[in-house]
Amino acid sequence: MGILLQIVSLLLVVGLVAIRPEGAVFWILLAGLAVCAAADLSLWLAVRRKQAELSAFADSLRDAGSPVPQGDGLERVRRSLADMHAARQQAAEAAEAEARDLRDAAGSLRAELAEARGHERELADKLAQSAPVLDKAHSVCNKLSTDVRHLSQLVADVDKGVEVQRVRLGETGGAMERVAEAAQESSIRVREVSDNAETSRGQAVTGEEEVRGAVASIETVKRTILHLKEAMAGLGEKASNIGQVMSVINEVADQTNLLALNAAIEAARAGEAGRGFAVVADEVRKLAEKTMGATKEVEEAVHAIQEETQRNVENVEEAARLTVESAERASRAGEFMGKIVGGMEETAEHLKIIAQGAAEQSESSTQTNGALEEIRHVAESTATNMETFTAALLSFKSGMEELDMIVNALVTGDYAQAAATDKFVQWTPKLDLHVPAIDSQHRRLCGYINDLYRAMKNNRTGEELQAIVKKLRDYTASHFSDEEKIFAPSQYPGTEEHKAIHRKFVAKLDEFEAQLKDGTATVSMDLLSFLKDWLINHIAGTDPTYLPYIQDMVENGG
Repeated sequence: MGILLQIVSLLLVVGLVAIRPEGAVFWILLAGLAVCAAADLSLWLAVRRKQAELSAFADSLRDAGSPVPQGDGLERVRRSLADMHAARQQAAEAAEAEARDLRDAAGSLRAELAEARGHERELADKLAQSAPVLDKAHSVCNKLSTDVRHLSQLVADVDKGVEVQRVRLGETGGAMERVAEAAQESSIRVREVSDNAETSRGQAVTGEEEVRGAVASIETVKRTILHLKEAMAGLGEKASNIGQVMSVINEVADQTNLLALNAAIEAARAGEAGRGFAVVADEVRKLAEKTMGATKEVEEAVHAIQEETQRNVENVEEAARLTVESAERASRAGEFMGKIVGGMEETAEHLKIIAQGAAEQSESSTQTNGALEEIRHVAESTATNMETFTAALLSFKSGMEELDMIVNALVTGDYAQAAATDKFVQWTPKLDLHVPAIDSQHRRLCGYINDLYRAMKNNRTGEELQAIVKKLRDYTASHFSDEEKIFAPSQYPGTEEHKAIHRKFVAKLDEFEAQLKDGTATVSMDLLSFLKDWLINHIAGTDPTYLPYIQDMVENGG
């Protein structure tokens, strides 16, 4: 029976070799092989146990110091042979039962094998059918991820625009407040100027009336002066007439004096008879002399009056001329005052309109300021909503990228990567350089990239992302320095090119860190993909080039 079990086991081994070590068939055959091996082992152990008992009995017979009675020894041998025969019989029956079970199991295994092969073919067909679907799903995920990245960029631009709009509206609101204050103050000043203009207009009207009154008075004075001029002209003529009268009186006095002289001569000639006449003639002469003296005085007075009258006439004429000129000027001043009053009335009317416009502008500025304040609140609310929408979009974007990673892993058959969706960079043995210090640092760099991926996926704050990027940058620079210290003493011919690659990557990290700080860049799948691709390609492609030149250092623990 043991030979039969071994043959069955051999057939199972051949079946395992013949089929691919995949699917349920492999495990069924492996289980059958295990059952056969266990049965063969149990049968072998039972036979070995009985052989050990017989060997022990033979040793006891050989080593016994006193002779054993023949009947007793034969009886013991007989019992031992009977026990051995019974044991063999039991073992044979057990082996037969196990063989029957194995035959039944083999039949079941053949049926299950056929069924498993059918399932395998069905599974292969389904896998063949699902491959295009997975490829299409991968393409759709890539397109959706690209669209989401584009939409995320647009949202980021809109968010920046909303922030700029909010800031500008705040500045505009402040400016409008200042404009409103200035407009209100200007309205007050214009109102005051309008009131002053109205007062000045009233005063100008009063001044115009006064000027008109002055013009009327000057006209009256002019007429009076003209009348006085005419009167003085008449007075001059009359003074001239008085001169003529005085000439007549002088002639009369002269004639009287001559007559008195003639009378005196005649009285003297008459003698005593003419003495009385002589006295009269003498009195007449004296009277004529007094008359002549008085006439001379009157003539001098009249002459003085004439001269004064002439001067008065001239003064009156000058006054009349000045009065006429003053009247003309007063008339022109009245006209100018009328124009001034008209202009001031027009100015006052304009100032009223300006004051009304300033008041309306002040009110409009107040309303505009209120509208700007409302717009600012709306902009702030929009900015808050955009932040919420951005967070939701980033969450959706992370989900799409995670789904894309899962589909990509399913397409490529990398099920470990599909299961480890919380890791963006999966460390694999093919990345090991077998330089413990460098491999440890490479794993840590992968860990920082995974930390950055999880932070982006969980919508961490900008400060947290900046902190992780700074750690990644600093540790990258430190790792490059350690790596360069390892291969610098060697004969590695690509030392300078390798260092240049290191410097370029650190400069790229510095640039991104600066952009992340000033808000011109964000952590995205493009950046993470760049970091992942660069690191994997560098570890798997560039770093192995210096391994042959540092092998002695690694083996010596350098």
